[in-house]
Amino acid sequence: MTSGLEITVLPHRIFMVRVDKEMLGFCTKALLRLLFYPDSSSFFSYTETDDETSLFLNEESLMYMKENIGSHVDLVQSPECWRAVQIFEGASSIDLTGLVASLSAPLTRLGIEMVYLSTFESDLILVSEENLEKASTCLRERIAQNPDFKAFKQETANEEQMILFSPLNAKLALVAFKSMAEMKHSAVALLEQFLFYKKSESQNRFFSFTAPPTAITMVIEHEVASMFGDALNVHADRWSAIQVLGEGSTGFSETNVSTLSAILAEAGISIYYLSTFNSDFILVPEKQMESALTCLNAKFKSQ
Repeated sequence: MTSGLEITVLPHRIFMVRVDKEMLGFCTKALLRLLFYPDSSSFFSYTETDDETSLFLNEESLMYMKENIGSHVDLVQSPECWRAVQIFEGASSIDLTGLVASLSAPLTRLGIEMVYLSTFESDLILVSEENLEKASTCLRERIAQNPDFKAFKQETANEEQMILFSPLNAKLALVAFKSMAEMKHSAVALLEQFLFYKKSESQNRFFSFTAPPTAITMVIEHEVASMFGDALNVHADRWSAIQVLGEGSTGFSETNVSTLSAILAEAGISIYYLSTFNSDFILVPEKQMESALTCLNAKFKSQ
């Protein structure tokens, strides 16, 4: 199963940024440029919900954004500089139960704080610059062991940490473009309309766009994904999102990813994990949403 795994340390120095919702309109031009016309060497991840707009930007893209928004727009930036370790699995990675737990658990045991970004073909694990060598070595050793993704050790959560799980009612699709060139003019126009103008009143807003060196991945409302026709590769399942609400300035702790993913892996539930500035989001197949919430709530109520 793991013979096809490829691990790469990406060269980008990455920063986590939050844009206040009321200031988003002043950032439209810069965001359009970064979303749809990125440099070949850039790293860009954008997630928007009803509550926040969160970005992961490489250093040059962050400088561009600061130079092209109004001086009155206050970008909230985390102090850490992050580096990304990319584990490429191919499109089958989304269906590998236990993958997130298997990759994150050894880092947690070393006390390495991480930000986790699932994509259509890869998993991106962001760690601080000072922990990059230790983290990449750890992950290479883990992959070299040819692990069974169901063989993982569940990490013990901090008993003093309060974690709440809030289900969103958006019906989501996981989709990918193979390259930016495939984003035809019609696709870009549709995305612009959805991203900056269309607001759904019937469900929670959730949109995520990540453009690492491999396939461009989006998490988008299912009904919107159907409008792109053959321009997208669409995962067969419909997905639902669970927002993880915890304590801390960035909304996550070093144990959240491995602890929560292990709970769901033990229940046989595949997940797609997204960290943002304020929260973590766990995406699960829509048909397993109720089971996922039951497992998570039971675990933390029992502590």
